[in-house]
Amino acid sequence: MDIFASNKRSQQNKSKWEALHKKSADESVRTTPSYAIKRIYESLELIQTQSITVNTLEIGCGFGRNLHYLITHGFSDNYVGIDQTDIAISKSKELLSDYQQKGIVQLIKANAAGDLPFPDAHFDCIFDIMSAITFIPDEAVRVAYFNNVVRLLKPGGAYFFLAVSSQAVFNDKVVDATLDEPGLFKRKFDNMIEKAYSEEELKRYLAGLSACCLDVVSEHTRAFGDEKFERENGFWFGCFTKEI
Repeated sequence: MDIFASNKRSQQNKSKWEALHKKSADESVRTTPSYAIKRIYESLELIQTQSITVNTLEIGCGFGRNLHYLITHGFSDNYVGIDQTDIAISKSKELLSDYQQKGIVQLIKANAAGDLPFPDAHFDCIFDIMSAITFIPDEAVRVAYFNNVVRLLKPGGAYFFLAVSSQAVFNDKVVDATLDEPGLFKRKFDNMIEKAYSEEELKRYLAGLSACCLDVVSEHTRAFGDEKFERENGFWFGCFTKEI
């Protein structure tokens, strides 16, 4: 059973996410690299697994722009991208078809909080740029998501993320009294529910990892428009690592 199916809010977010992918698919495939993926690439030294073969997982791969950037810059040996929408996997396969044929990248439709088809301690690097980490409105699902991250990461591995900060004040935020959990809000332009995290929450959810960096930043490049998405001090850029 799909873990999202048990909660109406999660289903609504998933439907909006699918619609957003379909709408964007009418445009040319988005390829502009984001601030966060550039910074992940520049942080390769934080991965301390000493693996012969380095494996990287992107949660919420969208149309594949982040994986394309890392592959073309030689970040690791093997890559996996997961996304919960058919259109995202289809478009990412178009962008990454050459690398897929060479066996460098695997693209899978999957729920990041569900039963992922990988053994424990499989990935040297896991990253999520404003994807599942931001758009899971339910606590139980969020716990399952973070448990998967900790389980799948190798000792010495690094989990990178860009997520909304609860410290931020920004004008595209709509407070909804029906959202009864701290940190939940709707964004104005499509009413998708986002989760804003405090520092304490992130450290609690990722208790199996150690915070390497947790910086407040303002910039994000939206996957569905190639434009910069500015929320002053609106995001956490984080890296948590697993003890060797």
